[in-house]
Amino acid sequence: MGVGISALRVDQALGGSWRRIVDADAPEAWWRFAHGSGTSVRDSSGHAHHGTAAGGVTPGVDPSVPEGGLAAAFDGVDGRVTLTTVAAQGTTLTVEVVIKPNTPAAEGTILSNTDGTVRVSLTSARKINVRYSGADHLSTTALTDQAWSHVLISISAGSGTFYRNGASDGTF
Repeated sequence: MGVGISALRVDQALGGSWRRIVDADAPEAWWRFAHGSGTSVRDSSGHAHHGTAAGGVTPGVDPSVPEGGLAAAFDGVDGRVTLTTVAAQGTTLTVEVVIKPNTPAAEGTILSNTDGTVRVSLTSARKINVRYSGADHLSTTALTDQAWSHVLISISAGSGTFYRNGASDGTF
């Protein structure tokens, strides 16, 4: 499955204690956007699922979040990161992002496979949408523009749960 992050104007970051927690979970792939400059996006998991930034992506942005680290700013026009293939792990999957939407009323893809049949996106109503098993599934609460949110989607045996800033935010 090819994976890409596309034209949604958001900043993404992960640092500080979250970095230690995620690393301890031994993820299959983990893009911290901490590369600072250039087009290379390094996979911090050790599995070499590296990517390449293209279009309007500004790496190494100071995200001004309490956890520290760096962020990448996507311009909402053509900014994207094309990532190497990450093998599907059956019906169990967790996707975790820390994002700050910056374009009111815009919608776009946060993470997607090559053909878009499996994707995580932000709707114009600022809810997280997961396209999975041929259907769209929406989180309950809208994200706030210009504010950082930790979003986690956990899918196990075909059922999913949204989490926003540590609290359950709907199921599917």
